[in-house]
Amino acid sequence: AADQSALELALRTAEVRGDEVVAITMGPTGAERALRDALACGATRAVRIATDNAASSVHVATALAREVGAADLVWCGDYSADRGSGSVPAFLAAHLAIDQALGLIDVEINGNGSQIRAVRRLDGGRREILSISGRAVLSVEGSTARLRRASLRSVIAADSASIGVRSTSSVANEIG
Repeated sequence: AADQSALELALRTAEVRGDEVVAITMGPTGAERALRDALACGATRAVRIATDNAASSVHVATALAREVGAADLVWCGDYSADRGSGSVPAFLAAHLAIDQALGLIDVEINGNGSQIRAVRRLDGGRREILSISGRAVLSVEGSTARLRRASLRSVIAADSASIGVRSTSSVANEIG
């Protein structure tokens, strides 16, 4: 649910800004189903970083950083497959040396997409209001946005769409 929420917010932002949305995941071939769903909903292209084993959050973030490159905004779900730690977005922001806004529960995108107002959950039931501009990694909770429904035509097209596949072998050498 968190990844779907992140995808929806990426699609909304891209519509306003005229950007493309690249859906990226790391996992075995079976992970491509989620990428095809992202393409059906409006992602421009999809990339799977191939791995057959459970990678650490640092390893995942390093591999993702190579793929996102100089993207202005990187939208992530706040849940990681490694024990649900949600640490991948923080490691990713650190690796890219860009701002991070983690644990977002409400997001508003201004008219031209240059400014994002977000609310994040803090301990003890408190909230923090953030103003985000420039490059950032944003992680959202699953209830933040509901993913749009894909048309049948888009679902059929996504089933035969090309998905880029990258290897993690060079990433393993980087983090050594």
